[in-house]
Amino acid sequence: VYNTDKRKIIFVLSFMLEKAAGDWATNRTTIALAPNPITNTPTGFGTWQNFVNDFRNMFITTDDSANA
Repeated sequence: VYNTDKRKIIFVLSFMLEKAAGDWATNRTTIALAPNPITNTPTGFGTWQNFVNDFRNMFITTDDSANA
């Protein structure tokens, strides 16, 4: 069922409803659906790997001092 990058991303975004995650998902969706000014077609959700990287950068802390 989730056999494309777009489907995987939309599936994950559908669970991100509250607080910072909800805001991030809404922003991500708005950008993806916004028309490209040159082609006038939706910008798109990008690749699964880029989505995962952006998600990690936004929500996963790698600084050990922040966890203290």
